[in-house]
Amino acid sequence: MTQATQALEAIQPYLNRMSDQEQRDSRTRVWLDVIPQTEGYSRQATAGADPSDTNEIAIFMDGSQLWWNHSLQCWEAGP
Repeated sequence: MTQATQALEAIQPYLNRMSDQEQRDSRTRVWLDVIPQTEGYSRQATAGADPSDTNEIAIFMDGSQLWWNHSLQCWEAGP
């Protein structure tokens, strides 16, 4: 399991504690409250991949990525 996948798994319980409206507005809250605390999160690599600081992609030490899918309005993980 990649570190991005672990981050994705940590997001779901966080969202489950929110109302539907809070979930729709949660992208920034997830970014602040969950992603940076996930094991392997690389602040430097993320800054390199997201120089505009949009908080839509996170890079992990194992090279995996977590990104915000605008079309589906959800976080996704991959290699």
